[in-house]
Amino acid sequence: MNAQVSSRGAFAVSLLLVAVGATSCATAPAPGGRPLFDLVEVRELVVESAPVAGAEPRREWFEALVAQQATSAARSLAVERGLAEVIELEAAPAAAPVLSGRLSMPTALPPEYRGSRAAFTEGELASAQLQLHDGTGKLLASAEGAVEWDDVRWTTGGPKLRRARRPDAALLDAAQLATERALRRLLMAVSEEHRP
Repeated sequence: MNAQVSSRGAFAVSLLLVAVGATSCATAPAPGGRPLFDLVEVRELVVESAPVAGAEPRREWFEALVAQQATSAARSLAVERGLAEVIELEAAPAAAPVLSGRLSMPTALPPEYRGSRAAFTEGELASAQLQLHDGTGKLLASAEGAVEWDDVRWTTGGPKLRRARRPDAALLDAAQLATERALRRLLMAVSEEHRP
């Protein structure tokens, strides 16, 4: 009986894995794992700090950290999702496509925006806009990705030991998630004609 249940469970897991694999293949920009481009220059994303009433003054160090987190997410996903075989950080050959963009989000929050209070805030927390241009500057594709306040984790621990996470950690998660969502949409928007 246990062997039968075990084999049924293994079969169900296999079906789930096949379904998940099929879904990822369906959204992949390049069939067979072949990247769309040999090389893409991914420039550092520009962070536009969205002010929140009661927050401390502009924190340039944190804006730089947010830009670094979002850019790193864009670069790693560009490889993982098949946008490019090689990612150039700067000064790519003139003919190489260029991925650039900006991220709009708060980079400082008032002290009361912690834990559940932040999670239940209504509206958009972060948005990323990405553009892919060819070597001549022609726009190949653009896309946006948004993150609501409750899309990120503001608390940690179990039900009895739940406590607020540091807001900066949640903000960094929001930057990464918004960038990931925008890049996924951009990859889907790039058509077959843009392949080299």
